Amino acid sequence: MDAVATRAGPPSGEGWEALVCYTSTRDPALRDRIVHEHRDLAYRLARRFTGRGEPVEDLVQVAFVGLINAVDRYDPKAGVPLRSFAVPTILG
Repeated sequence: MDAVATRAGPPSGEGWEALVCYTSTRDPALRDRIVHEHRDLAYRLARRFTGRGEPVEDLVQVAFVGLINAVDRYDPKAGVPLRSFAVPTILG
Protein backbone atom coordinates (compact mmCIF):
# COMPACT_ATOMS: atom_id res chain seq x y z
CA MET A 1 0.00 0.00 0.00
CA ASP A 2 1.46 3.37 -0.92
CA ALA A 3 1.77 6.34 1.44
CA VAL A 4 -1.00 8.29 -0.25
CA ALA A 5 -3.54 5.53 0.32
CA THR A 6 -2.80 5.46 4.06
CA ARG A 7 -3.42 9.17 4.65
CA ALA A 8 -6.45 10.20 6.65
CA GLY A 9 -7.75 12.24 3.72
CA PRO A 10 -7.73 15.88 2.78
CA PRO A 11 -8.00 18.57 5.44
CA SER A 12 -11.50 19.76 6.22
CA GLY A 13 -13.40 22.23 8.34
CA GLU A 14 -14.19 25.92 8.24
CA GLY A 15 -10.55 26.97 7.83
CA TRP A 16 -10.17 24.58 4.91
CA GLU A 17 -13.27 26.00 3.24
CA ALA A 18 -11.85 29.52 3.63
CA LEU A 19 -8.62 28.44 1.93
CA VAL A 20 -10.47 26.83 -0.96
CA CYS A 21 -12.64 29.92 -1.34
CA TYR A 22 -9.60 32.23 -1.22
CA THR A 23 -7.81 30.36 -4.00
CA SER A 24 -10.71 31.06 -6.33
CA THR A 25 -11.71 34.58 -5.23
CA ARG A 26 -8.43 36.13 -3.99
CA ASP A 27 -10.55 38.22 -1.61
CA PRO A 28 -8.12 40.29 0.53
CA ALA A 29 -10.46 40.19 3.53
CA LEU A 30 -10.50 36.40 3.37
CA ARG A 31 -6.71 36.30 3.13
CA ASP A 32 -6.49 38.54 6.20
CA ARG A 33 -8.77 36.13 8.08
CA ILE A 34 -6.65 33.11 7.12
CA VAL A 35 -3.43 34.89 8.12
CA HIS A 36 -5.02 35.93 11.41
CA GLU A 37 -6.08 32.33 12.09
CA HIS A 38 -2.48 31.15 11.56
CA ARG A 39 -0.69 33.98 13.37
CA ASP A 40 0.41 31.65 16.17
CA LEU A 41 2.51 29.72 13.66
CA ALA A 42 4.29 32.89 12.50
CA TYR A 43 4.98 34.00 16.09
CA ARG A 44 6.23 30.55 17.11
CA LEU A 45 8.60 30.25 14.17
CA ALA A 46 9.90 33.82 14.62
CA ARG A 47 10.72 33.13 18.27
CA ARG A 48 13.08 30.34 17.18
CA PHE A 49 15.49 33.00 15.96
CA THR A 50 15.48 35.34 18.95
CA GLY A 51 18.83 36.13 20.53
CA ARG A 52 20.70 36.12 17.24
CA GLY A 53 21.06 39.86 16.87
CA GLU A 54 17.79 40.77 15.16
CA PRO A 55 14.96 42.55 16.99
CA VAL A 56 11.98 40.31 17.74
CA GLU A 57 9.67 42.74 15.95
CA ASP A 58 11.67 42.35 12.74
CA LEU A 59 11.62 38.56 13.01
CA VAL A 60 7.86 38.57 13.49
CA GLN A 61 7.37 40.91 10.55
CA VAL A 62 9.43 38.67 8.26
CA ALA A 63 7.50 35.61 9.50
CA PHE A 64 4.20 37.27 8.65
CA VAL A 65 5.43 38.17 5.17
CA GLY A 66 6.33 34.49 4.72
CA LEU A 67 2.89 33.44 5.97
CA ILE A 68 1.17 35.82 3.56
CA ASN A 69 3.28 34.47 0.68
CA ALA A 70 2.42 30.92 1.70
CA VAL A 71 -1.30 31.69 1.74
CA ASP A 72 -1.02 33.30 -1.69
CA ARG A 73 0.83 30.31 -3.18
CA TYR A 74 -1.13 27.57 -1.40
CA ASP A 75 -2.94 25.02 -3.55
CA PRO A 76 -5.63 23.10 -1.64
CA LYS A 77 -5.74 20.50 -4.41
CA ALA A 78 -2.39 19.18 -3.14
CA GLY A 79 -4.19 17.92 -0.03
CA VAL A 80 -1.52 19.22 2.35
CA PRO A 81 -2.47 21.29 5.40
CA LEU A 82 -1.58 24.98 5.11
CA ARG A 83 0.62 24.80 8.21
CA SER A 84 2.77 22.09 6.63
CA PHE A 85 3.08 24.10 3.45
CA ALA A 86 3.73 27.40 5.22
CA VAL A 87 6.55 26.38 7.56
CA PRO A 88 9.32 26.20 4.90
CA THR A 89 8.12 29.46 3.36
CA ILE A 90 8.11 31.26 6.71
CA LEU A 91 11.52 29.91 7.67
CA GLY A 92 12.98 30.69 4.26
